[in-house]
Amino acid sequence: DIDGDGDPDVVMGAQGNDKVAWWENDGTGQFDLQHVISLEADGAQSVFAIDLDGDLDLDVLSASRLDSKVAWYENLGGGEFGPQQLISTNAYSAFSVYAADLDGDLDPDVISASADDDKIAWYENLGGGNFGPQQIISNNANYAEYVTAADMDGDLDLDVLSASRLDDKIAWYPNDGSGNFGTPVNVTTQADEVHAAYVADLDGDNDLDVLSAGDGGDLVAWYRNNGAGSFGPQQVLSNTQDGARSVTAVDLDGDEDLDVLALSSFDGKLAWYENLGSGNFGPQQIITEQVGNGSFVTAADLDGDETPDPIALFTGNNRTAYFPNNGDGSFEAP
Repeated sequence: DIDGDGDPDVVMGAQGNDKVAWWENDGTGQFDLQHVISLEADGAQSVFAIDLDGDLDLDVLSASRLDSKVAWYENLGGGEFGPQQLISTNAYSAFSVYAADLDGDLDPDVISASADDDKIAWYENLGGGNFGPQQIISNNANYAEYVTAADMDGDLDLDVLSASRLDDKIAWYPNDGSGNFGTPVNVTTQADEVHAAYVADLDGDNDLDVLSAGDGGDLVAWYRNNGAGSFGPQQVLSNTQDGARSVTAVDLDGDEDLDVLALSSFDGKLAWYENLGSGNFGPQQIITEQVGNGSFVTAADLDGDETPDPIALFTGNNRTAYFPNNGDGSFEAP
């Protein structure tokens, strides 16, 4: 909710024109004209909205590949934004940005994944919108494209998880609660050409499992957390999403478990997989197939009917679309 009116808006980064922008939702899933936040994120790859400065509105983070920047933009109120403020220019080919309280001081720190230096790093929030220097968690994530934070081992602090494409690896880094990170723990080294991961309790056992999407083998897969952050073998949901690119988990059919939503690049396919319980999933159900280059998928209740609607970015036709959810696993046209 960028403008504080009680409904979810949409924020995106566009690598072709170096743009970070947002679109206002009227509360019924209708969107107004584009609001440009910045044109200075060269090759923008990732954005994230969170209150960074403690003033109770959502600021925006960006990671941009061609200028190796991690930056933030202060929400001045009502959806108006201040200029770009640099956090780092030392995340070479920055691909992903996230924010979470890593050091236990009750403000969100910033985390980045950058591809050309194989780096996962974090930046301490010092308060008032100021950030400390880059602190390297790992520089051994070969072509890192994704990063997030979650409590992987159940010790009540937020660990960091990354996906790196050239070593087919998803790994997590144990946090001692103060922002000090231990030896990485591999979730898998078989996520062939992985682009993205997602953390969620898929089997209902109160720990966090991991999803992956990758080009190699066109795989959407998941990995069961066996407890304390150790993981079982790869379990394939699909090998027919041509160039699997992005994945998330959300209850699409209203049965109180998390289904899987995935988007693939080469066939532009948006599909979902019903969670049948205990980590068993049904067959692929196609929501749409667009003109290729599916890039990113998420879900939110955009139309105010209390069901999560899939939102997908298709770079092949420069289109972002959402698909109204009827609440039973069926979807309207965008």
